[in-house]
Amino acid sequence: MLHAVTLTPLWRGLLLLAACSVPPHSFTPRTGQPGQGVLPAVRDACDLAVSVARSTKGVTIERRSGPFRDERRAITRRGCTVSVRGSFAALRGGKDVVGLWRETFMGRGWQEVLTYSADGPDGTAFALVSGGVICLFRGQWDGGDDTRPETPRADGYRGSCRCAPIGNERVRSTPR
Repeated sequence: MLHAVTLTPLWRGLLLLAACSVPPHSFTPRTGQPGQGVLPAVRDACDLAVSVARSTKGVTIERRSGPFRDERRAITRRGCTVSVRGSFAALRGGKDVVGLWRETFMGRGWQEVLTYSADGPDGTAFALVSGGVICLFRGQWDGGDDTRPETPRADGYRGSCRCAPIGNERVRSTPR
């Protein structure tokens, strides 16, 4: 048997407050329309990342909009992602996309957030901020086997540039 429940104005207010505090999940980017639903400054950052990637030999580029995970802060951000796959052989001694992203963005006044920085034989990670936008960069490759130096490293590499509004968190960047 069902019983009717009468809510007092206090309970109705608390339920309304709880319903309004749930973050909206209505952002659904459409495939084939990069940048839709993304702030102009964030879209501009991804446009720059695509431009740099296009100028690099031997890469394939994918761009998409939507949520991505910021592992360092353990939060989900909403913005755009530029992913690349490349060949070291195609570079012929030139710089890979991830290195060019760092140079290009920093050359335009972006500042590094050191808490995101990591480097090793199989990759690199760093973050840059400018004007309320944070971009998280990652490069991954097979650096070879340290126990068998005669084994050559693999030719391919992957990179990503993921940009989003900074939000309410405090981000400390390095002074230039």
